[in-house]
Amino acid sequence: MANWPEKTDACVGTCTKFGAPDVRRISRLFNNQNVNIACYCSSTVCIQECNVFEFQSDACGNSSLYIQQPNGTCFNIRIKTTALGSNSIATIPDIGGADDFVFNNNTATFNNKTLDLQCSNIILDSCASGGDTLIYNDVCSQYESQAVRQFIKIDFGNETTTICTGNGQKEFQMPYCFTLDEVYATVATTSSCGLPSIQIQQNALDILSTAITIDVGEKTSRTAVTPPVIADNTMDINGVITFDLDAVGTGVTGLVIYLVGYQRF
Repeated sequence: MANWPEKTDACVGTCTKFGAPDVRRISRLFNNQNVNIACYCSSTVCIQECNVFEFQSDACGNSSLYIQQPNGTCFNIRIKTTALGSNSIATIPDIGGADDFVFNNNTATFNNKTLDLQCSNIILDSCASGGDTLIYNDVCSQYESQAVRQFIKIDFGNETTTICTGNGQKEFQMPYCFTLDEVYATVATTSSCGLPSIQIQQNALDILSTAITIDVGEKTSRTAVTPPVIADNTMDINGVITFDLDAVGTGVTGLVIYLVGYQRF
C-alpha cells in the first residue's frame, strides 16, 4: 500500500509505517481534514473485502463519498450503499462510450424515480428488433419492446353490390417493407351457400398456402373451420400486391381484407 503524503510533505513518503507522519494523516481523516495523494497519482488505498469503510452522517444527516476516476488501467468503481433517503441526490460521474453503469444484480429495480434521458442518450435492448417501441404490459406491470402492429385495409365494392370471382380485382404497391402476421376477411352480407375464397399474391406469387375462407352464415374468416396459412410473410417495399377472388359464395356483399403486421426497417 502506498504512503499518504500530503501537499505539505516533501512527497517522499515515510520510512516507517505508522510513524508520526502517518498517524498524523490518519488523524486528519477523523478531524474532517483532507489527506492528499497528489504526489502519488497512481497510489491505491487498499481496504480488504472483509473490512468496512464507513461514512457516518453528520449532525444534519449528511454523508457523501466522492470518487474520482483513477489514472491506472482499472476503471471499475463499485459502491455499496444503503437506500437513499427521501429527496436525496446521487451524482454519478460522466460515463464514457465503452463504460457501463450496472445495478448490483439482474433483478435490481429502479423504483419511483425519474429517468431523465437527454437528447443524446439511448435505451438499449438486445432482444428488440428494428421498428420496435416500448409498450406497457399491464399484466406484468412493465414496459417491453414490442413491434408496432399496423393493418392495411382493402375494400371490395360496396355493401349492397354482390362480389364476383376474378383474379387481380384489387392491386396496390407496398409503401414500405412489411412483415405479415395475420390476414383475415369480413363481409357485410354473409354467404347463404358456398364459401368465399381469397388468395393474395406479391409480384404474381401466392403468399398464402391456404387461402382465406369465410364459412356459410359467418361474417369473418377468423371463425372459419379452416384458417388461412401465410407461406411468405415478407412484403417488400414497392411489392405489387394483388387479390384473387377464387370463390365468392352466394349473395356476399361488403368484402374487406385486412393485412396485419408491422413495418420493417
